Amino acid sequence: MQVMDRIILRLIEPQKNREDAVLLGRLGFLEWLVSIPDDCDFDEELRLAHERAEPLKLSMPAVGVLCELLSEAGKLAESPTPASTSLVRRKGARRRRSLH
Repeated sequence: MQVMDRIILRLIEPQKNREDAVLLGRLGFLEWLVSIPDDCDFDEELRLAHERAEPLKLSMPAVGVLCELLSEAGKLAESPTPASTSLVRRKGARRRRSLH
């Protein structure tokens, strides 16, 4: 049994309210995220996880939350990362006071 299958098994347990489903879905996403090996293709793992969870999202609220988070992760993975900016020194009164 793969990691995603175990996560989904935990997510299909009935929850008392929407907040519990959201919490459980978030925990499932985090568990999936840390289970991904460093040397794998993130986009491929994301696609496989989404394919596995998608059919259950309408009937299981926590799985729906997981699918939403997987979709968000896919959007973030597609967007370019900003270039690192160099540290900019602030020039203010605090700096002048500390130099004197």
